[in-house]
Order: sequence, then structure tokens, then C-alpha cells
Amino acid sequence: MNTWRGAAFIGGMLVANSLPHLVTAARRRYLLTPYGGQDSGPLANLAWGMTNLAAGTAVTVCSRARVRWRAAPGGALHRGSHGLRRLGRELRGFPGP
Repeated sequence: MNTWRGAAFIGGMLVANSLPHLVTAARRRYLLTPYGGQDSGPLANLAWGMTNLAAGTAVTVCSRARVRWRAAPGGALHRGSHGLRRLGRELRGFPGP
């Protein structure tokens, strides 16, 4: 894989990973983060979501413009589908893997 396409793909994954954490923080729920473990509160989710958003934006913007928008949506779709499934389970109260 081209290095710049890989960077755009990773950037898309990071941006997509920020969404479940930011939504969880806005709803004042608990969700797993590296900052606080399994029972991470809204503040930890806000911090982790903002970290992912900033890192993903930086990686995507720094990748070459001609390939950036081809690979970033793939990363976002890949990560987003898994993240939203997990978020749905958390919000419904089902234990997840």
C-alpha cells in the first residue's frame, strides 16, 4: 500500500473512532477508553474522542492531497462500522466483545 494512502486510511480510522467517544461523552455515558479503562466516564471519553479527532485530522491533512480523499473514507467506513456496532450495544445495555 502506498505510504500516503496508508496515512489517509489511518487518518480516516482515527476520525471515525472519535465519533462514538464524543457521542458517549455528550450523553454522559460510560465507554471503554485507554485513559480510564472499561468504566471510562464522560470526561475520559471526551478527551479520547478529541485526541482521535485531532490525530486523524492531522494525519489526513499531512497526507498528499491527490490520494487523501480516496483512502480516508475507506478507513472511516471500516472503523466506523465496528465502532457504531459497539456503541449500539453499549447504549442498549448489551455486553459486547
